[in-house]
Amino acid sequence: MAEFYIEKKASETGEHRVHSSTCSSMPTKDDMQYLGAFSNAAASVNKASNRYLRVSTCPKCLAA
Repeated sequence: MAEFYIEKKASETGEHRVHSSTCSSMPTKDDMQYLGAFSNAAASVNKASNRYLRVSTCPKCLAA
């Protein structure tokens, strides 16, 4: 299982990005909120959608 975080601050497009804990472009931990450990990125996005209206995945660490 991998650990996932979400950016507390929305991007300029209004989205909060989900990152894996190993992401090289993840903002500082102070700017992130821990989502939990999940077997896949889709499950982390699903949980994040309960907290934020617009959620996307990081294009660097969670590319489709």
